[in-house]
Amino acid sequence: HDSNMLSAKEREQGVDFVQVLEAIKQGQGLSGYILLLSSLFIDNHNFARFVLSQTEIDSLISPLLRRLCTEASQLNMRVCCVALSFLLEITSDESFCSLASTTNIASSSWVTERLISCTTLADLMMLAMIKLAQVVLTKHKDFCVLSQCLGTLANLSMHCGRLHAYTAQRLVRLFEVTAAQYNSAVQRAGGVVHIDHPEANMYAVFVQYLLECIDNSLCSCLDGNEQLVYTLVYNRQLFTRYVSDPRFSGVCVNLHRVIEYFVSTLEAETLGGNTMSSPEEVLAVIREGLASCTSRILSPSTQSYGYSYEEVPQAHRFFSPFVWSVVVVARKFWRRDDIVLLRQHVEEDTPSEEIE
Repeated sequence: HDSNMLSAKEREQGVDFVQVLEAIKQGQGLSGYILLLSSLFIDNHNFARFVLSQTEIDSLISPLLRRLCTEASQLNMRVCCVALSFLLEITSDESFCSLASTTNIASSSWVTERLISCTTLADLMMLAMIKLAQVVLTKHKDFCVLSQCLGTLANLSMHCGRLHAYTAQRLVRLFEVTAAQYNSAVQRAGGVVHIDHPEANMYAVFVQYLLECIDNSLCSCLDGNEQLVYTLVYNRQLFTRYVSDPRFSGVCVNLHRVIEYFVSTLEAETLGGNTMSSPEEVLAVIREGLASCTSRILSPSTQSYGYSYEEVPQAHRFFSPFVWSVVVVARKFWRRDDIVLLRQHVEEDTPSEEIE
C-alpha cells in the first residue's frame, strides 16, 4: 500500500492517520495509547491497512515489546491483554510477518539475559512472547493472556526461518515448563485428561500450541534452522511422551522425523570416527544434513497453524472498566476518593500513570 495516498484519503475524512500513529508511538509506555492502538487496529480496517503499509514497523513494535518484557513480572494483566490483542491480530497478517522476518534489528536493550545482535524483528517478537508466556505461566496464571502469547508465537513461527540460538533455547525451555505443568495437572486429574478436568485440558491446549510453533518453524525453513534442530536433538527426551500420545502425535510427526534423522546422522558420524567434541562441530554436521536432505525429512502432508483475534462474548465486562480507569487517570475531573463503582479497577489498572 502507498501510505501517502492512504493518509491523504483519510485526511479528507477528517482523520490524519500519520499524526495518530505518531502520537501512539510517542506515548506507547502508557495504557491509554496501548488501548487506542489495539482498538483502532482491530476495529478500523482503514487504520489497520495504514499500519500494515508502514515499512519501518519496528518503530511501532519494539517499544511495545520493551514494555511487555521489562515489566513482565509486575505488568498489569489488563494492559497486557490489550497489547497482546493487537500483536495477535497483526501477526495474523502474512505480509506483516514476512516484513518482520526480513527487518534486521542491530541490538535490543530489553533483552538482558543474553547479548543478542543482528537478528530480525520477528525473532525478537518470538523471544518477547516466550519470555512473557513463561512469566504468566509461572506467576500470574492468566490463561487468557497466555493463549494470546502462544497464538502470536504460532503466527510468527510460520515465518521465522532462521531462529537465533537463544530464541530456540527459550522456546524449548518454555515447552519444558509447560509440559511439566501439564503432567502435574494430569496427575491431579487421576492420570486421564477428561472434559471434567478443565485444568488438565487447558494445559494440554498450551502444549499443543507450542508443538505447533515448533512444527511451523521446522516447516517454514528447515534448511536454515540448524539452531532449532540442534536444540531439539539435544533435548529430545522432552518430546518422547508426546510423539506417542494420540492427542499430540499428529503435530509431532515432523518433530519426530527431524529428531530421528539427525540422531541417526550424528551416531553414524561418531561410528565413522568423528568425535564432534564441540557444539560447533555438531552444528556443522546438522547444517550439512539440512542442506542435502531437507525434502526427505519432512512429512509431505504438512499444515500450518495460525491464529487471529476473536472477541469473546461479553467482552465489555473486561473493556468497560479498563477504559473508564484510563479515562479517570487521564483527566482529573473526578476525585478518586469519590469514585465508588470503578474504584477497584482504577487502583488496579493504572495506579500511577498520567497521560499528558
